Amino acid sequence: MSITPETLFDLRLVGHPIMDHDGRGILFVERWLEREDNQTKSRIGRLDPEDPEALAHVRWLTAGPTDTAPCASPDGRYLAFLTRRTGTSQIWLLPRAGGEAFAATRLGGGVSEYVWLPDGSGFIAVASLRDGRLEDEDQSDPDDPRSRYTMDIKVIRRQYHKLDGTGFFDERRRELVEVSVPDGTVRVLTTAAADHTGVAVSPDGQVVAFVANLREDRDSRPGPKDLHLLQRATGVVTTVTRGDLDASSPAFSPDGRRLAFIASRPEDQGYGNTSLFVVEEGRVVEWTRGVDRPVGDQSASDAGMGGRTAPVFTPDGKAVRVLVTREGRVEVWMFDGRGAAQPVLTGARAVVSLAAGRGGSLVGAYSDPVTPSALFAAIESTEQAWVWPVPWQPGDVVRPVKMSARAAMGPPVDVFVLNPSEPSDRRHPVVLEVHGGPMSMYAERFFFEFQVLAASGIAVVFSNPRGSVGYGHAFCTAIMGEWGDKDYRDVMAALDAALAADPTLDPDRTAIAGGSYGGFMVNWAIGHSDRFRAAVSMRSVVNRVSAMGTSDMGWLRMPQYGNQRWWENPEPYWQQSPLRYASDMHTPVLLEHQENDLRLPVEQADQLFSALKVTGQDVTLVRYPGESHGMSRDGKPWHRVARLEMLVDFLKTHLDLDGAPRPEGEGV
Repeated sequence: MSITPETLFDLRLVGHPIMDHDGRGILFVERWLEREDNQTKSRIGRLDPEDPEALAHVRWLTAGPTDTAPCASPDGRYLAFLTRRTGTSQIWLLPRAGGEAFAATRLGGGVSEYVWLPDGSGFIAVASLRDGRLEDEDQSDPDDPRSRYTMDIKVIRRQYHKLDGTGFFDERRRELVEVSVPDGTVRVLTTAAADHTGVAVSPDGQVVAFVANLREDRDSRPGPKDLHLLQRATGVVTTVTRGDLDASSPAFSPDGRRLAFIASRPEDQGYGNTSLFVVEEGRVVEWTRGVDRPVGDQSASDAGMGGRTAPVFTPDGKAVRVLVTREGRVEVWMFDGRGAAQPVLTGARAVVSLAAGRGGSLVGAYSDPVTPSALFAAIESTEQAWVWPVPWQPGDVVRPVKMSARAAMGPPVDVFVLNPSEPSDRRHPVVLEVHGGPMSMYAERFFFEFQVLAASGIAVVFSNPRGSVGYGHAFCTAIMGEWGDKDYRDVMAALDAALAADPTLDPDRTAIAGGSYGGFMVNWAIGHSDRFRAAVSMRSVVNRVSAMGTSDMGWLRMPQYGNQRWWENPEPYWQQSPLRYASDMHTPVLLEHQENDLRLPVEQADQLFSALKVTGQDVTLVRYPGESHGMSRDGKPWHRVARLEMLVDFLKTHLDLDGAPRPEGEGV
């Protein structure tokens, strides 16, 4: 079976695994794209990892179409899950003894996450409330014409008022509520007019941990979220961290004596390592100190489906297992707070979800270069029991070759080469792909776009230049506020190394492509070099000066430029703007942008398109209505297919797939 853009509809991704209440079965979510209604669908299944025929014995507990985040009640009476069956995301319950699923919540604004209380009497949920008040889910249009025809008006007074993928904020905030089961009684626990996330409940059910920015300056400084503890009985909230950490993903130890969480340091501006911290007897201690790699899954993919990434304690509560992003892989490591750091699950893959299994085991999900997603169960050692890989692997899926490159005066950089699977008597044209972020990482993980390009006869070279995560704090922070220097030299060195190592690649037929920060690098490269035959710039940075005011988080990047206001001293921002070099761009360009992109608004693409048209260059602009910054990963299915088709057609046209004959006897 040959991979084409429409093969996207054949992908069946699995993720969000968690143990069922009996400690035997694994609950998980399957997700797919539907051709006919252009929607993303999901349903919940259960399998037994000890069943030698687990694949054939999957039991589908729900039919979808929007079911996710499964979790069984501690007493096994109910399966809870999130679904949009009534329009907004709500918690539904499926009686395990039999009967139809029913809505446990019908809250205006919906529910974004939840966790069961240990006694199974209900759950703590995160609900979007207006002024801390409970409202019923409203499925009807207002009867009053004034309300009906003015409800789309936005009145904005807050600096932090929008977020890409979410949209413009209204007056609702994510607050904590307690929901009783099965009667559905709801009690509001917080009314701080701030977003509360990352909920965990202590084993005795008395303490709720959560993260939120409750400081007075949260409008202008929304990023750092503190860890807080709420006493269920009294409603008293205690703040554990105070602005020095940006916390997430709290998790209690089985005995309740320790509380682990993941956090980064605000001053790193996203370029530093996320670390594992543990609260014990009121003290906050960093357990990953000395391990210069970030905690969590920070790998890039356009076919990803993850799940839980919170720390997982060992049964005795003395050690914690977490995901660690390291040098092109995502692994599971164990830390004990005494300086010991032990890899638990390693290999050429990216583990993207992790939860506690039976005893000391783990369950999770992973992806590797030829496997879009799979579930696993593993014991607490380097011995691994991988189960239920999704049975989807067309004949022309290929595995990349890994090598290394080094720019002048730079560190070694990982480079991957994905060659077309079909044999050819001619050299392959090449596209150099650059990841977004830049605080991300290409990994030994499935990437659908790259497989489509390879199946089309185009080799893909991709790398992790300076600015990428997974290679240490200094490696990542090396380009903060200085894009287009060290990172540019690294990506060009990666291409040169691949061309030198593989004579099947044609150095005279190269292109460059990338999105977001990768789009910046595309724009920067063609403004500083004429070596590429074509360039594909997607949702890219074009004019840093204007983006500071139009991006959802533009003003937060000021510390990277010496805290100089962009309208008072635009030079540091303008120097980092590829538009400055538009007169030096002579490469045919395909510009792609999403019209609802709030991270890098579409005006960025408009500016470069207009400039290149003025200078008489070959440029095409494609705009996707209704899509946000992450369209290539989670946009409307047919938009994603059309995007890949245009990408392939553009590169085929400009890279001349007939090409030059391959010299005799030369190969990898």
